[in-house]
Amino acid sequence: MASAPFQVTLGMTADLIPTASELARAGSDLASIQNALEPRYGTVQEGFASMGGILALGGAWSLEPFAESAVVGSLHNPVVPELSTVFVAEGGLRLSGRFYPLPDWILEPGLAAALGTARSLQAVGTDFIDHVPILSGGTRVLAPSLKVARDFRLGHDWTIASSALARYSLWGASVPGFASAWRWNVAIDAARPVAPRTSLALEARLGPQPLPVAVLPLAWDAMHPSLNSARFGAYVGGGAKVEYAWASPGTGLLARAGLYGGYVGGEIRASWKRFSLDASTWGLEEAAAFQGLEGRIYSLTADFRL
Repeated sequence: MASAPFQVTLGMTADLIPTASELARAGSDLASIQNALEPRYGTVQEGFASMGGILALGGAWSLEPFAESAVVGSLHNPVVPELSTVFVAEGGLRLSGRFYPLPDWILEPGLAAALGTARSLQAVGTDFIDHVPILSGGTRVLAPSLKVARDFRLGHDWTIASSALARYSLWGASVPGFASAWRWNVAIDAARPVAPRTSLALEARLGPQPLPVAVLPLAWDAMHPSLNSARFGAYVGGGAKVEYAWASPGTGLLARAGLYGGYVGGEIRASWKRFSLDASTWGLEEAAAFQGLEGRIYSLTADFRL
């Protein structure tokens, strides 16, 4: 590997920072707390940040040190203020392999392990005045994964990229708000050139939070253990992306848009040799039953090649 990629991602709902700021200003004044929370009842506010780099170990294996943090807060009960929040920060290593057992087939086993610290807050009514109960403790996670992919050409113009991913995150935490969880995803992309240095790809996804990019942190599944939505649309995604490559290698533009998990999403990415910047927005299903509850995430990702 000629260079070592390094990535930083930041994502959050649009109302996360305003909600936290208004609660901080309200202090222990229950009327001010009620005014801050009332227009937000029934919503989920969340955010995450992550960073990591990839180090080649030689042969088919690579090692990725990573660090991430995430926070999820939900607001309930318009009569008595009720706030539930979970925060985690962790760091660990991810070991990945890449093998070619058959022509056109790719096998990618992986194993991630991390240790961290967590905070859990459950406040109802006068808890905001007397004492906000905050539980602190440690977290640990072990997450084996397996991805099988096949890339091949169809006719003279189309390139088909297909993959299936399964990952199980085994969590241990001394505070409530975390649960072990499966993540699976099936992806099919069909791309063809449509103009000089320009390609169009149609993409389909199947799985929970069927996003076309891996933007969610490892802790996201553990912090949303009840999101087994009964809506079929929450597991299906599809869209299109257009890529334009300038004459200079590694330089170009990408635009993507579609309907993923029943919500509109998209991204724009600009790449310049060893640096790229990506801005995106995705709708995430936050309901655990038939009714839909959208959590709109806005994220920014920067990639460097050192």
